[in-house]
Amino acid sequence: MTFSSRRQKLRAILSGPGCVRPGSVYDAISIRIAEDLGFELGMFGGSVASLAILGDPDIALITLTELAEQMRRMSRASKLPVLVDADHGYGNALNVRRTVQELEIGVLLAERRDRSQGALLRDWLDGHVLPLFRTNFFLHSDDPSRAGARAHA
Repeated sequence: MTFSSRRQKLRAILSGPGCVRPGSVYDAISIRIAEDLGFELGMFGGSVASLAILGDPDIALITLTELAEQMRRMSRASKLPVLVDADHGYGNALNVRRTVQELEIGVLLAERRDRSQGALLRDWLDGHVLPLFRTNFFLHSDDPSRAGARAHA
């Protein structure tokens, strides 16, 4: 199952009329067990992630990279769509700026490889993501992040 079809399945589940009871997943084995037990959705909670990855309570020590890597491992092990709890946002305004820079690098690289896919990603970033970041996080401008991204891509 492709990542695109997983997203479509997740959207269908969430827009459905019933109550969804996700299985709690935190590693490759737990996601396979949840899938074998018949759960239609997994939930990778922040507290479970912190405990599984660091062995520590959820006191905002886990990094975005650690969470993303654990989710990548789970995605390789199962086709189950998963909701991921990223509740504390992984830092302050500097981390938000880095996130924008990483997103911009990804879009720039996609635009070089495939113009149509790059155009879709550009519309998503410029039309949906950056307006939310500007409204909620940036006090001044995201231009330095985007300029730095152009230097890296």
